Amino acid sequence: MPEPLFEELKSLIDFSPADEANLRLLAEPLDARIDHIAEQLYNKLQAHPAARSAIRESGASEARVRSTIADWLVGLLEGPYDQEYYQRRVRVGLVHARMRLPQHFMVAAMHLVRRALVDAVWDLPLHPDDKLAKVRSVHKIVDIETAVIMENFREGYAERVRQTERETVKERLRESEHLANIGQLAAALAHEIKNPLAGISGAIQVIAGDLSPDDSRRDVVDEILAQIDRMDATVRDLLVYARPKPPEREVHGVGAVVQRALTLLREEPAFDGIEMHREGLDCDVEALIDPSQFQQVITNVLLNAAQACNQHGEITVRLSRDNSVARVEVADTGGGMTRAEAERAFEPFFTTKARGTGLGLPICKRIMDAHDGRIRLQSREGKGTKVVIELPVSL
Repeated sequence: MPEPLFEELKSLIDFSPADEANLRLLAEPLDARIDHIAEQLYNKLQAHPAARSAIRESGASEARVRSTIADWLVGLLEGPYDQEYYQRRVRVGLVHARMRLPQHFMVAAMHLVRRALVDAVWDLPLHPDDKLAKVRSVHKIVDIETAVIMENFREGYAERVRQTERETVKERLRESEHLANIGQLAAALAHEIKNPLAGISGAIQVIAGDLSPDDSRRDVVDEILAQIDRMDATVRDLLVYARPKPPEREVHGVGAVVQRALTLLREEPAFDGIEMHREGLDCDVEALIDPSQFQQVITNVLLNAAQACNQHGEITVRLSRDNSVARVEVADTGGGMTRAEAERAFEPFFTTKARGTGLGLPICKRIMDAHDGRIRLQSREGKGTKVVIELPVSL
């Protein structure tokens, strides 16, 4: 509230010199009640969890809070109601915003102050007409006070939100730059590793070919090849994430891609002991997709679901159409994720697995973004996870 509006507010409420005089005349007879009213307001603060927490986090002592409230009440009655008074009230609103006192609580607190002051005036030994005039003056100053504090609370809170948003944007930029650097480094390392890894794999396969089926060294060779395959998969993930390939999109049946992914994964050890359910996969839904990339998304999500189930439980794959959206849902009965883990699931390099790069879901998200679609998940610890994949259908 700019200063000129303070004068306008007083004019709109018809706050006159007579009201100022009435309030000053109340200052001395109500002085003995100020500490009691301050205590009432302080107790109200302490009874409200959010207000109590705000006071505690501010570090202010009980004595200081009580003294501040009492001084504020004295100023409410003594004035003078000029620009200096206005600036003091502005600071009150800003302090409340910094302390994060709930706005609705401030309104309730002003109601308490109004009621306490009015009750105190009615108890004074004054002529009824004089009491009524002074009560009206109390109502006016409390209305003015509430308007000024609330307006500046709003401005202070808005500034705090803007500052938080600025810090969030800066942090995201720093993270983006950091991830870009990591991506470049990962791509360089992946290229350096990929060719030697292929050479090692070829050499080991030659050695394996010379071993008889009952050679005791064959188990060791097989384990080496398995580890090389795992390293090769990690390198591929790094390259895909660091240098994503633009999708080559064509109109294609979504159900057919999902069925193909399920067929290819049928012999995967991760799916042993898991009961699979298919719903709506024969639904005639087409979308503009890169079949290979979209199959990569489905495969990754299904593998995650199977690993979460740990060779027991159920996975349900459901395809449906909702107006112009094709929706694939993959729900598992695995261990689920905590809220914190679910919120970070699409962050690069974040993983809850003992093994893995943490790039599976981030790659899926990039692919879905490139397809004008989206991927999201719903998970509860101990209750399983559902991944929802949505695409615009081909009309």
